[in-house]
Amino acid sequence: MKKNKMKIWVGCGIFCVLSVLVSSWYAVAFNDSRLVVPMDSKEYVFDIKDLPMIVSVSLTCIYLFALFALILIHAEKNQRQVEETGITRAKLKAYQITFGVMFAALLILCRGKLFGSLEYTLIAVIITLSLALALGIFLSEYLLYRYDHDDQIGEGGE
Repeated sequence: MKKNKMKIWVGCGIFCVLSVLVSSWYAVAFNDSRLVVPMDSKEYVFDIKDLPMIVSVSLTCIYLFALFALILIHAEKNQRQVEETGITRAKLKAYQITFGVMFAALLILCRGKLFGSLEYTLIAVIITLSLALALGIFLSEYLLYRYDHDDQIGEGGE
């Protein structure tokens, strides 16, 4: 990916994070903490003051989906362009498994409260993402070892 595109994506991510922070501050300061603190969704009634939070969270979700799609497209391009070597094969397989685990964990855990508390859900998401990243690091090294070991056995057996 070119440096300019990378700067644009990073800038959009920073903008999304800042917009969520500013809209959260606005909701706490001027909107009685609506949409920031846990509330009963059955009692929710739209208010025009909720618009900054809704827009910023929507932009952040769109950015995350676009970023995920970009990563998948970029991985697919690299898979086609790069020659099948042990290192790229191992890293690509590890990234695919890691992103799959992260996506499944976020899909399952971010659907609601875990044990009736959003704090427990956030803790579970952080732990799961950390373990998924650790799994990706471990898998890339392990698969590289396996592919190198399988190649040596294949050369010795022929």
